[in-house]
Amino acid sequence: MNPVVYFTALFPYVVLIILLVRGATLEGARNGIEYYIGTQSNFTKLMEAEVWKDAATQIFFSLSVAWGSLVALSSYNKFHNNCYSDAIVVCLVNCLTSVFAGFAIFSVLGHMAFLADRPVSEVVDSGFDLAFVAYPSGLSKLPVAPLWSFLFFFMFLLLGLDSQFASIETATTTIQDMYPKMMKKMRVPVTLGLCMLLFFLGLICVTQAGIYWVNLLDHFCAGWGILSAAVLEIIGISWIYGGNRFIQDIEMMIGKKSWWFWLWWRACWFFVTPLLLCDTHEEMLSVNILPGQECSPELNSAFFVPIL
Repeated sequence: MNPVVYFTALFPYVVLIILLVRGATLEGARNGIEYYIGTQSNFTKLMEAEVWKDAATQIFFSLSVAWGSLVALSSYNKFHNNCYSDAIVVCLVNCLTSVFAGFAIFSVLGHMAFLADRPVSEVVDSGFDLAFVAYPSGLSKLPVAPLWSFLFFFMFLLLGLDSQFASIETATTTIQDMYPKMMKKMRVPVTLGLCMLLFFLGLICVTQAGIYWVNLLDHFCAGWGILSAAVLEIIGISWIYGGNRFIQDIEMMIGKKSWWFWLWWRACWFFVTPLLLCDTHEEMLSVNILPGQECSPELNSAFFVPIL
């Protein structure tokens, strides 16, 4: 693996640790942590099915399932690599990273609430507002604010680059599988061409209407499009290719497992996962795409039909 990838993947953890240590020493940080997971948390929400479904949706997107990058990158593994243990480790690290990042974020938000003499719930935002408004606003109130702001946004830059590495590698791996002889000589020009193409396509997101384009692309490409791909993938593998045949393929790589071992996976592949994905897919139709505006059927058709 390229040393650059090690840096872009691991250095964000260093920044998170630095921000957590700094945030934990601030006045009011305790209130922020308790709001996140403590005496001020509303644990009754855990009894609501909607919360668990939202959490499952978040994990689905943070794992980049159905984007193709997991398949493309894992294709470079040895044939008998234990893909089962890899999947478990990746899921655990992803979940624990999200929980760990929450402590770094809410410690600073708690300090922000302390300075404003307001409850933590009134300074907490979600989505873009949390990342680009609420948290940076909290960092701006710290001593040596430019340093903490630089570390925070540098971490964002590295995370974005890391995601782009995976996206570009997915595209180049696909082209290489289709045209192996050409890619032996043209891999570098093709990679540069893809990077330039994505760069120019992304310029629309930094215009005055950029936030609207970001929301539209996030909803239809990262939302609708990926969910549609996931539904087709799970149906194609489980019902068309055959779940039992897929299990045989996995056992060819990692060895035989008992029937009980595969019972849970069969239930998920054949029934649980397709139903959850379809339910989430349907609910995304009624989500407001643009800030302060309702989602119109015409807008749905204008963006969703070309994606299909």
